[in-house]
Amino acid sequence: AYSVGMTKTQALVRIVLPQAMAIALPNLSGLFLGLVKGTSLAYYVGVYEITATANLLAMPELNFIEAYIMTTIIYELISFIFNKIFRTVENNLKKFRAVAA
Repeated sequence: AYSVGMTKTQALVRIVLPQAMAIALPNLSGLFLGLVKGTSLAYYVGVYEITATANLLAMPELNFIEAYIMTTIIYELISFIFNKIFRTVENNLKKFRAVAA
């Protein structure tokens, strides 16, 4: 990079960071999806967490099974959306991965 006249900042932004992101993103996306699936996303989605809201909605008529099925669908939908986003970004960053000789 320096031989073609790039500054340190240009070399970092145009060469080093894209390669670092291409290497780090699969691990980071896996950790993030594990965090999403392993927690109840309290205060991330809204004021109430999804599970607590399902309990409140199910109590008057004792429709707990329906409430928990909807909660499961919401969690899986969130995981699916984030998984698609990360997969798209990973595919776009594949061109920056160094080719093994």
